Amino acid sequence: MSLILFAPDQGNPLVKANRGCSSPQMWMCTRESLCGILGFHSTPNLGKYLGFPIKHRGTSNQDLNFILDKVKQKLARWKANLLSLAGRSVLIQASTSTIPAYIMQCTALPNKLLNNIDRVNRNFLWGSLVSSKRTHWVGWHEVTKLKEKGGLGIQSARGRNQALLAKLNWRFHTEKDALWAKVLKSKYCSNQRINARKKDKLPCSRVWEAMKKGGTLLILTDALFAKGKLKPFFIGSGIVRNSVVFRDRYTQLKVHSDALFNALKFQHCVINPKVAGSRKMVQVRWEKPQPGWVSLNTDGSALGNLGRARCGRLIRNEHGDWLGGCSRRIGVTNGFVAELWALRDSLILYHNLHLNVVNIQLDAKALIDVISNHSYTNQVVMPIIDDCMKLISQLAQVLIGHCFREANSCADYLARKGTLQDSSFIVYHDPPVDLLELIHSDKAGLFCTRVITEPSVPL
Repeated sequence: MSLILFAPDQGNPLVKANRGCSSPQMWMCTRESLCGILGFHSTPNLGKYLGFPIKHRGTSNQDLNFILDKVKQKLARWKANLLSLAGRSVLIQASTSTIPAYIMQCTALPNKLLNNIDRVNRNFLWGSLVSSKRTHWVGWHEVTKLKEKGGLGIQSARGRNQALLAKLNWRFHTEKDALWAKVLKSKYCSNQRINARKKDKLPCSRVWEAMKKGGTLLILTDALFAKGKLKPFFIGSGIVRNSVVFRDRYTQLKVHSDALFNALKFQHCVINPKVAGSRKMVQVRWEKPQPGWVSLNTDGSALGNLGRARCGRLIRNEHGDWLGGCSRRIGVTNGFVAELWALRDSLILYHNLHLNVVNIQLDAKALIDVISNHSYTNQVVMPIIDDCMKLISQLAQVLIGHCFREANSCADYLARKGTLQDSSFIVYHDPPVDLLELIHSDKAGLFCTRVITEPSVPL
């Protein structure tokens, strides 16, 4: 049994009565009798100390919602109407660095609360409301970058919380003589807790729980450079951290895998560094096939990773004249399956026109790799791949090559047209009127500019 008593503060007129908070294991009759003898009032909530909610059993993360309420009061909607974008950015930085920082220094805030703080900051920056939303022209991951890297220098709530907890870990390691560090060390770094089987599930205070979530901290001291060798010290949770920091003793756990990982990282970063790939501008256009050949362009796409899919394809001769085309509304699938449907329908259309030599141009590099790899297996799409391989084998001569999307604009137009059509499959003996301009541009050999990235090379 335990009983926490709060004596009255004679210098503070706000404290009008004594209070007592008992352990949940104490019987109710025992608690009431003790409170009656001592003249204390029993309370289930410890309240706050210096504005900080005292954590005890029975409390929830909702006790920290007052932080979000303070941020909302600071970033009121009427202030956004009176400030420019730069002024709103400064006010967000001031409120984020002052209001939640006091709690963040020794508490790992819930992810839901951190996301809500970022949402309030985003809406205030762009002037959005629940009733009237406005467009956020720049992503939040770009806004939170440094000003030198094109951002506004606004700190995200989660990043700031993580940084403050990492700083607390650093102080705990460096301020060994501090009273708070000695208390935490004697309470949570005993041999009994370190050698426990389920040490991560042992009860602990909110401060120690936050320190364990502070992340891995790389500490470099003067002793690390002794004899020209660099030893990394990682501060984390578990027996390794406590053995290194408090006992100067190394625990040989996963030595082989750790050594292999560090060796590969050293080889990649130091011995064989790579420079970032350079960008250059190239001229792209639709290339006419060789004399006597025909060109077959296909394209397929889906709205999202798994959504409404469509595909289109067209056949042109060596002069760029229209020979045939079609579009299909597939249904719900991914982009890769849509590309396969486009190739299959194109080959069927090609056989119906009784043509023998063809130059197939695709803007999907993954599809070209699948067609070239005869050992590829996928039970979901193998029936369509087998149809395509069978149709290709029946051709007298065939060339399959990759083209950029800018050179495949006509097939892309037919694919987008497949989403809007009522019928699932339409064959165009003559080109659609809206497509004539693109066909004439390809026939005239007009170029368009595309920025490509050259692969990085070792230094």
